Amino acid sequence: MRWSSLCLVASLLATQPVRAESHRLDPQPAGLDGCGRATKCSDASGPRRAAAVALSVTTGLLVRGVGSYVVGEKRAAKRLALISGLGLGSALAGGLPIGISGGYPPTMTLTPLLLFGAGALFTAWWADIGVAAGISRVGAARTQAPWSLELAMLYLSDPYRQAGLMRLGGNVELGRVRLGASGMIDAENELRTGELDVRFRIYGAPATGGAVGDGSRLIVRTGFRGHDDDGDHVSLLTAELEVSGRLDLHRIERALRGTFIQMSTGIGVERAGFIDDHDNGSILLGSFGWGVYLGKRGELQLFYDHRRDSMVGGLSAGRAAGFVGSLGGSLDWLLDRRFAAHLQLEIGNAWLTTLGVRYRGGMK
Repeated sequence: MRWSSLCLVASLLATQPVRAESHRLDPQPAGLDGCGRATKCSDASGPRRAAAVALSVTTGLLVRGVGSYVVGEKRAAKRLALISGLGLGSALAGGLPIGISGGYPPTMTLTPLLLFGAGALFTAWWADIGVAAGISRVGAARTQAPWSLELAMLYLSDPYRQAGLMRLGGNVELGRVRLGASGMIDAENELRTGELDVRFRIYGAPATGGAVGDGSRLIVRTGFRGHDDDGDHVSLLTAELEVSGRLDLHRIERALRGTFIQMSTGIGVERAGFIDDHDNGSILLGSFGWGVYLGKRGELQLFYDHRRDSMVGGLSAGRAAGFVGSLGGSLDWLLDRRFAAHLQLEIGNAWLTTLGVRYRGGMK
């Protein structure tokens, strides 16, 4: 956890302070063009851009930045290649000892290093596809509302059952502290989950619900979670501590303006109860994602979540099954000033689809 936390802190603190932009969502220094640079924006033709996207999706798996290079963003290509190189080194340093030892417990302390490296590799790939497709300048960051309430419907499909669930939750920000709570239950009252968490904002813009020039932030979260599954005759009680950060990528390269990466790492303790027994253990938390701001109204994100004790579980991954977590995507979209929609899909051992509506309160 130390490695990931230090990398997040270093990335965030090395940059300029956040400033709220109440009137202009994409402020540019005087004398610069619409790309925020003194040079002309890349204006790739349709066939050239299509070729760049195809290369970034295929060849980009091995050579990061190839899509950016083809559309003329050569500096972005070099920086994405550098990020992926650092990520590869980190992933190898953490992953090789774990793989060679077959998961020998002392080597598992290197897992955060592996996750940070994997996060850098995958987010650099996704960012390159975004530059090649020309979607990296389409929006600006927006903060959370001072308080909000959300009602969501979920559909769970796993190899043994299908279930419809309802979730109700809310949160409120008090200075730098944000308090949140939620409860979820299925239609047959066989699945029940309750969560409480407290987040402390170390860095980033306060929750006003408005647009900001930079959405970068660093947050510490502590949480408590209870889950009962009558069908599987198991109950889980979890206490967690996590550090999460978001970095707007225009801080690295202006061609990446409108996109961001997000990473988190943490630990938890868990008590699992069965019919006639119980077990105590620890869990490692970790996630990474890449996203794009959609105009003035929302954001789209692709992510990986390393935890496997949720309803989704982990992906089937051959010999790595039981170690690999889940993949997902989410979309947040403002319907109007007060209401927002949330759509999310998570894929692990099970599929979980979420459709929610959020009321945003406390905005001036």
